[in-house]
Amino acid sequence: MKRPAGLVRLQLDFPLFGPPFRHAFDAPQAPVRPRRLLPVFQAVTDEIVRRSADAVRAEGKEISCRAGCGACCRQLVPISETEARALAELVSRASPARRAALRARFAEAKKRLEELGLWQRLSELRGLSREEILRLGEDVFWAGIACPFLEEEACSIHPDRPLACREFLVTSPPDRCEALDRSATVDVPIPSHASDALARIDAKEDDGRNWYWLPLIQGLDWAAAHPDKLAPEPAPAILERFLGLLVALGEDG
Repeated sequence: MKRPAGLVRLQLDFPLFGPPFRHAFDAPQAPVRPRRLLPVFQAVTDEIVRRSADAVRAEGKEISCRAGCGACCRQLVPISETEARALAELVSRASPARRAALRARFAEAKKRLEELGLWQRLSELRGLSREEILRLGEDVFWAGIACPFLEEEACSIHPDRPLACREFLVTSPPDRCEALDRSATVDVPIPSHASDALARIDAKEDDGRNWYWLPLIQGLDWAAAHPDKLAPEPAPAILERFLGLLVALGEDG
């Protein structure tokens, strides 16, 4: 099949914490912003998670996450700036009825968080310590506000879900997630978090932030207030930086 004009076929061949990961994809010849490469970041994340899940299954453990268990969808979900803009685009492309329903859910969640005094705290989380983030996450969880994309206790945007959602799997019983029992919840260990690498791609690392991500619940508001001003770069350069961060974060962890 003839490739559309302006696109070039790229081959990613990377030793992904074990055997090489090979992934071919089309990318524009012209410089791009990270948003254009989000499907590649998702593919890398999925492969890391697949290998990690296979490793725990080889130990005789089972992944307990299933459709119908939406406990994690009431937690503080971290997304990158790139993902915030991508989710805003996803909502804008929905049918008029669905777009209105999703925006209404985001607005209702914002209203409730404002009433609880949590919205402003979420807006300032990039200067918080890890301990303060954990306390804020607990307050958000116990407010019982579901992700606006949660429908019938399942993710309605599963193919487009954030990287952090892809990375979070547990082998412990679901009721421990529902009780936010961190001491008894057993996460599937992964060697490095692509969600963190992507969040750092979007920002200068010397700007004084403690955290590079933002809450999904604020994603639409944030995207509307922050047009993408990142300078376009060649796709291979962005991928090289992403993979370098992925390895560095794995080594640091």
